[in-house]
Amino acid sequence: MTIPRTAHPACLSVAVALFTLLCRLPSEADGGVVRIREAQGPFLVTIFTPAEPLAGTPTEVAVMVQQLETGQVLTDAAVDLSFAPPASAAVQPGEVLCAPSSSAALPASVSAGQPITRFPASHAQASNKLLSGTSVRLRAVGDWHLVATVRHKGEETNVACVLPVHAASSRLAWLWPYLALPPLAIALFAVNQWLRMRMARERLAFSKPSADQLAGAAVALATGQMELLPKGTK
Repeated sequence: MTIPRTAHPACLSVAVALFTLLCRLPSEADGGVVRIREAQGPFLVTIFTPAEPLAGTPTEVAVMVQQLETGQVLTDAAVDLSFAPPASAAVQPGEVLCAPSSSAALPASVSAGQPITRFPASHAQASNKLLSGTSVRLRAVGDWHLVATVRHKGEETNVACVLPVHAASSRLAWLWPYLALPPLAIALFAVNQWLRMRMARERLAFSKPSADQLAGAAVALATGQMELLPKGTK
């Protein structure tokens, strides 16, 4: 007789579900997720942003500039970041669509006819000091056009990417996996304990002799004892 193993796939399924959920969570570097990594001229430029920028909240944008041939990080490169609002955004005169996180004032480079905001990036503003960054508030929902301008020793290049900005109410859309982790971990623990108890009961039932086995053993023992007695002994 063998102990059934049908319970193991249930525990395995829960473990696989937990692993899949963890793998789907956004992976971030020190400066955020990699929005673009592109070789331009003598540079290798990588732009980092939050996984899901939210409209009206501080958004850190950071840039890493490397020498293309050696991969060395060029900490002395000058970096400017330009932000152009979504084409669907209606720009009203005097309206602030993009401004530094520390100020709500309209940057001087913004006008009603050319709603493109440009900020210098610095190591002081980046959480990772190998990067050049800045923190801004993007107040329009949609696909912003982000351009990083890099200058170093007479060389200049531009790297552009799309920066999707979401409404603040969409925060729960990416937050729910984190909220689901504790209940899922508790469920996995409960399933594990249930399986252990079930297997323990099965082992006990397997090792405990049945009534027929006890009766057969008693008969065999009685027969063996009678055979061991000398003939004529009652």
